[in-house]
Amino acid sequence: MKLVKMTMVVMFALMLLTACSTKQEADSPMAPHFTNYEEAKVEAARTNKPMLVSYWGDWCSWCKKLDTVVFMDPKGIEFFTNQAILVKINAGVDTLLRKKQQVSALPTSILFDKDGVEIDRIVGFMEVDDFLKTVTDYQNGIGTLTDLLNRAGTETDRSLYMEIAEKYKYRDGSDDAGTWYQKVIDEGDHTDSLSGECRMSLADMKRRAEEYDAAIEDFNGVIKDYEGQMFAQDAHIWIAIVHRQKGDTTVAIEAFENYIKQFPESEDIEYAQGQIDKLKGIEATE
Repeated sequence: MKLVKMTMVVMFALMLLTACSTKQEADSPMAPHFTNYEEAKVEAARTNKPMLVSYWGDWCSWCKKLDTVVFMDPKGIEFFTNQAILVKINAGVDTLLRKKQQVSALPTSILFDKDGVEIDRIVGFMEVDDFLKTVTDYQNGIGTLTDLLNRAGTETDRSLYMEIAEKYKYRDGSDDAGTWYQKVIDEGDHTDSLSGECRMSLADMKRRAEEYDAAIEDFNGVIKDYEGQMFAQDAHIWIAIVHRQKGDTTVAIEAFENYIKQFPESEDIEYAQGQIDKLKGIEATE
């Protein structure tokens, strides 16, 4: 797992909308859409259509890719012209709505029914066929959190539990997410790949909650149990990041430098070196 995957929850788009109107933008090269949530709600109720609210930001390439691959594709244009109302919200501008709808990662696309009740959400990027199929499945009650929870009541499936944990994670439901991640670990080998993903996620959740010492302890546990595997490599750089966020500048620099020495072929070498340069610059001005 590359660092960029772990930081998906900070994925933000490069695309800036040139039109600022709050009405549907029929002249846009992408699917017709609103930029005002309340106006879109009125239209969804009037037309008896579901509404997809897609959050984007100024500096996330995955959001731009979602625009070009899904919303500018003829299939996407047809779908959001005839079957659903599309709303595009700049998460960096409409921060109140983003917080109200508990958006913690970009791109996030939330599907609402015609009455404005959330059905489910898609976090991250999908190809156009997969994206539209997922939206359609959600409309039919397939693959939603409610559907997965119902299945979990009758099935023993760690992959299913993992899906549920991920659903909660991106709804700001950290306690529920943690419960389901732990269930995956408890019902299998705590050193297999599924457990590794869950343990990394649990550590990252503690990092996000600013429980830095607990996060470092969890990442160190991953390093111990997954020596020689990608999970351990990822845990090393996340420990450096946690020290940086904690404000331990000297320790963070040392951790990034050790990462570069230990994993010279890593795709995150450039990132690690960039962090060292920034931190040394901070030290020089202190």
